[in-house]
Amino acid sequence: MSIKTFDYIFKHFEEAITPFQTNLCKIIRAEERLMITLRFLSTGASFRSLSFSFKMGKSTVASIVHETCTAIYNALQPDHMPFPTVDLLENVSKEFELKWNFPNCVGCVDGKHIRIKHPTNSGSMFYNYKHFHSIVLQAVADAKCRFLAIDVGAYGKQSDGGVFTFQRQITRLSRARRYVECAFGIMSAKWRILFKAIETSVPNAKSIVKCVAILHNVVIDLEGAYDGVMNDSTAVLPTSFRRNKANSAPGKIAKCIRDTFRDYFNAEGAVPWQNNM
Repeated sequence: MSIKTFDYIFKHFEEAITPFQTNLCKIIRAEERLMITLRFLSTGASFRSLSFSFKMGKSTVASIVHETCTAIYNALQPDHMPFPTVDLLENVSKEFELKWNFPNCVGCVDGKHIRIKHPTNSGSMFYNYKHFHSIVLQAVADAKCRFLAIDVGAYGKQSDGGVFTFQRQITRLSRARRYVECAFGIMSAKWRILFKAIETSVPNAKSIVKCVAILHNVVIDLEGAYDGVMNDSTAVLPTSFRRNKANSAPGKIAKCIRDTFRDYFNAEGAVPWQNNM
């Protein structure tokens, strides 16, 4: 994150997080609150470790992180993850068709299991098929790896379910769909709190994940989209990255949509390079 981006975030949430000065104790400035929170999100450091670094109590650091995460999301969400409009979705559709030759696509949907500490008295509600406790981040991403909409907090035992099985005739679907997977990867690489179990209550974990998602969008909006393999319009995901679950049988509607795209891609929607894969 650049200094410019930090100043932009601080400017937008300063008023919401600045405490009132009293004669009883010295206030913790908004800049320091933001630094503590960004350090927590970007490194995954424990509250205990941050309390030593910033010379504060562990409970104080925890309160600052939770309050600041909520404030950041509330301040930046209207500008960087607004409710989708017709114009916004039309622009997203144009980007997908321009970059990936995939028409009528207004976003890629996928879910990510966010590891959390086993909540008290929750039984197996948060225990997922990957054998750890989690809440689910369900997201829709655009062609810039930005999140258009998110839903956080579903029980880890719930599965997002693969709707499509990636086969040769729908390889272009795989190429378009990887944007949401890349969005998750970019977000996790920058905000490393997602590489470990979030050791807070479930409501606070939800606030942390929502804050990370909006910061992901802010960084892309201010510093530009990811410029790696996504620039290669003919690149295809390696086989190891494609889903192939025997139990993920699509429903009738999904099959109809898949077959419609397959027929289109093999007829008037065909591109010269697709038969060389």
